[in-house]
Amino acid sequence: MHRGRVYHHLSASGGALLASYYVGRNTLWLIAKNMPRTLLRRNAFAIVAGQLAVTLDALRNWRGAAARARLRGQVDGLLGLPRQLQKRRAIQPRRQIEDDELASLLTTR
Repeated sequence: MHRGRVYHHLSASGGALLASYYVGRNTLWLIAKNMPRTLLRRNAFAIVAGQLAVTLDALRNWRGAAARARLRGQVDGLLGLPRQLQKRRAIQPRRQIEDDELASLLTTR
């Protein structure tokens, strides 16, 4: 059985401004690079709805620096999507797990 690998390049506390920025940006990049096309299609509504909920929450809390950092991260994540889609073309052919097996490992909160 093959398992996916996640490489963690940054360690930061959950409330730090930099962490809020990177969560906003890297969530989009992780999905764009690594989620198989079939799972993207199957979960597109939930992905967009989840990101929209995060955006709306940050807008409601605009006075907070962490909320503004999260929004900046989301904007930079969107702006960086073309580069991440280039990386996707290299990553997806090397996948070692079937879509249904990966889907069974994903959970929602």
